[in-house]
Amino acid sequence: MPTKANPPSKEPHRKEGVTLDIRYSPFPKVLFCNRFHIEKIGDHVFLAFGLLSASSETLDAYGLVVTGADLEMQRANWLDYLGKLGMPTAPHHRFAGWNPSANQLRGVETANFFRFGRVGPVAEFRFFVFPITRMMDFKDLTPEKQEIETVPLALIRCDLDLQIHFLMTLLGPDALEHS
Repeated sequence: MPTKANPPSKEPHRKEGVTLDIRYSPFPKVLFCNRFHIEKIGDHVFLAFGLLSASSETLDAYGLVVTGADLEMQRANWLDYLGKLGMPTAPHHRFAGWNPSANQLRGVETANFFRFGRVGPVAEFRFFVFPITRMMDFKDLTPEKQEIETVPLALIRCDLDLQIHFLMTLLGPDALEHS
């Protein structure tokens, strides 16, 4: 638990000229997933991650909506990351083809900042949110004081192949060619 003696870990990140104070704990949702679902809803995208049993029962699920603008703003970073990963070894159908029902999700959140990473064959998604209207408050502040604290939403672990397929699906069929 973060205390004054043990503050939450942070990582500064720049977005549109503002420093984001990325907090890594606590994540209210931590999930291992073996399936994903991506669905375009107007200009936005619904993302879902699920853990399915061998009998295809959904054991846990998490869903969020991301604006098209936030996806585009981070697209170049994700293409760069994807290019370093290379091609997946497992087939796409092993991870996709699942569509959670509303009763399998405990609500749907929204995120506007995302981090991806991996250690060996284990990959990770980290989703955060920050108030976009907070950026308007910065017009009268000096640049060194323009920092927005993010709120961690979910930490999702998966096999590296799932993360690669997820990013290829999200970014489009020619994602690896442009990375």
